[in-house]
Parts: sequence; structure tokens; C-alpha cells
Amino acid sequence: TRDRGILKRNEVTYGYILRSDDPKIQLREVTLRYSLQNWFAPFTRCMECNGELISVSKQDVQEQLPEKVKETFDEFAKCERCGKVYWGGTHYENMSLFIEKFLKSISKKEF
Repeated sequence: TRDRGILKRNEVTYGYILRSDDPKIQLREVTLRYSLQNWFAPFTRCMECNGELISVSKQDVQEQLPEKVKETFDEFAKCERCGKVYWGGTHYENMSLFIEKFLKSISKKEF
């Protein structure tokens, strides 16, 4: 947290004050502080409800897809809990590149 007041409360036993205001540096701080490098499992949880994502066929989710997505993509994942559908669009590509770059930088002590 960046909020020192939270750590002063009796209910909080353990905590960590983030030193940076930059979210990318904060991610690095937390990852290294708690040795999370080997725990990254991107694109396995729903961004809406944190439910698990499962692979589904295009046919299974066709009615939920925008027309352009139907024409462009063939691989999909669906949240088991809320039913939200995901596919590998540009946002996915950008996040994949960010995560790949981040994990490489952690091993090289950069970022």
C-alpha cells in the first residue's frame, strides 16, 4: 500500500509500504518483495469477477461475439463464474508483451 494509515490499524498484521508512485515500479517492488516471479499465470482469471477462465469453441460463444470478432478470431476463453468471453485482440497482445518484458526485466534486475 501507499497508505501508511492502513498499516497502523490493529487488524493489519503484516504489510508493505510501496516506495514508488509509478505503477510499473510498484509491480516490480511487490513481485520481488514477495518472490512472485514464478507465480504469474496471466489470462487464467476473469477481469470482472476473478472466476477461472476455460477454453471454449467459437461455436459455444458465437452468440456473445461482435461480428468483427467472429470474423477475426478462432480461440476463446470464457469465465466459468460470470460467463464473460475473452479473445486474443490487441489488448491481449499488448498485455502479453508487457508481461513478457516485465518478467525478463525481473530476471535481469531491470525495468
